[in-house]
Amino acid sequence: MELSSNLTTNKNWQNLFEDQNLVDRFCKDVFPNYMQSKRWFAGKGANINFFRLEFLLDYFVEDRKYYLGVIEVVLENSATHRYFIPLDFHMGNPDHVENEAIITPIKIQNEVGLLTDAIYSSNFRNDLFLKILNQDKPDTNIGFFQFLRGSILANESNSNINSRLLNADQSNTTIVYNDKYFLKIYRRLYREINPDFELTYFLSEKTKFQNSPKFAGSVTWKRDNLPDISIGLMQQKIDHHSEAWPYMVGKTASFFEILEKENIELSQLSSVSIYKPNKHFEETEIMNYLIGSEVLNFVQQLGLRTAEMHIALASDKTEKSFSPRNFNEDYSVWLKNRLNQQFDRRYLLVEQNFHKLKGLSKKYAQKVLDSKNNIKNFILDFDELKLISTRIRIHGDYHLGQVLIGESDLFILDFEGEPEATIRDRKVKQPPLKDVAGMLRSFHYAIYATIFNRMPNSNLTQEQLFTAGEHYYHTIGGLFLKTYMEKAMEKSLNIGYQKEINYLLKYHLLEKAIYEMGYELNARPDWAIIPLTGLINLIEE
Repeated sequence: MELSSNLTTNKNWQNLFEDQNLVDRFCKDVFPNYMQSKRWFAGKGANINFFRLEFLLDYFVEDRKYYLGVIEVVLENSATHRYFIPLDFHMGNPDHVENEAIITPIKIQNEVGLLTDAIYSSNFRNDLFLKILNQDKPDTNIGFFQFLRGSILANESNSNINSRLLNADQSNTTIVYNDKYFLKIYRRLYREINPDFELTYFLSEKTKFQNSPKFAGSVTWKRDNLPDISIGLMQQKIDHHSEAWPYMVGKTASFFEILEKENIELSQLSSVSIYKPNKHFEETEIMNYLIGSEVLNFVQQLGLRTAEMHIALASDKTEKSFSPRNFNEDYSVWLKNRLNQQFDRRYLLVEQNFHKLKGLSKKYAQKVLDSKNNIKNFILDFDELKLISTRIRIHGDYHLGQVLIGESDLFILDFEGEPEATIRDRKVKQPPLKDVAGMLRSFHYAIYATIFNRMPNSNLTQEQLFTAGEHYYHTIGGLFLKTYMEKAMEKSLNIGYQKEINYLLKYHLLEKAIYEMGYELNARPDWAIIPLTGLINLIEE
């Protein structure tokens, strides 16, 4: 098919962006249309004031010129996002250019071609790998790029590089090299080093922790007297047979299937308290049978690896960014203000979406509305003077979706932190029990997601399913917490005594449920029952 375009310029590719009229057209129509079609664009559904080409950096691969674009997106509420798009141009309509790569047709000096996203070019991708191997520092028109190589690449050859894009729905773009390494290109940029790089590098290069992908390399944009900006992070590719979320959902479904098939009375189900996990599980033989040794072993292993991750993150007492810190008034004020403001926003969302809710969701939403003062008082009563444990750098967005199941072990991924938080907030040292609370909430999600999928065809009532689900949750949650606490205390990770552990767990379980409530009300109201259930259970304890 012959290409045509109403975008025209007399400039050549080397000087294309000197044409201000063309740049204006790009910012008004081209970039918005392309970016809003991509999974990595975080502004979907937002009211946007304008797009602007904030930076345009020259980048050469041998004699071929690329542009590295930083697109500023200004939202109606004055918030600003920045996105990274490397740009390439192909004359005509070449067969090798994927449809996904095409940003727009354009006529340059009477020849029509395609403006494309250079990430889709193997030439561009392979050059990134070579520059990491060689630890290059190429200059550009604004600062330079620092390519850093990890120790895992020490014996890697620069020949026979094969690259492809990972075909997955992600908030970044991932390049796979030789089926051995993942280079995550950060599409949304921040004016600071990404915590994903910091934690991955620290765990891999500074500690003996073996259960996260090894650091392989990074790309950082460095400028004089300005913050460094993370462009990409390369890690070891982990061979695995499952992700922990679908695994847990499948095993949870098996629990309910056996429960119903064998007509087991709910009164036979014994349970443990999340906050007082049993040392032994002999007294819960029926639960052991229903859950199965495979799942119990998985939960124990997850508790162990979680503790080992935190022990490693707290291991360097001299590294300012990672040395443990005590609780203080500054942290307390930051935490209370942040969670109080988040709860206010969620409370407004519940009010605005109340009419969309039905049945138990509506009942629990009303309880949340009625409990506003109690919840806010609990948030604001946080008292750092009563806490003796320490704060460390943590994962920050810890749940089953961040865990891979290998042949004989588990691996923890994605240290970017909570997506809704600022980069600076993601780097604040927090109680390691916040990560523990995140995983407990993830267990709860897996259980209730299974219940809601099962309800239409179940011979148990909703109340019976909820009762069985809570027994299941407390058993696996108790085992996870018990294993975590034993390892943490064995290695002198200061998580406090039992009363403090219980308090911090409840505080951060509440925080997680509040966060989840907003996500579900915005994205999938039918699932709002899950965080609402978790929140009500915490309120009524």
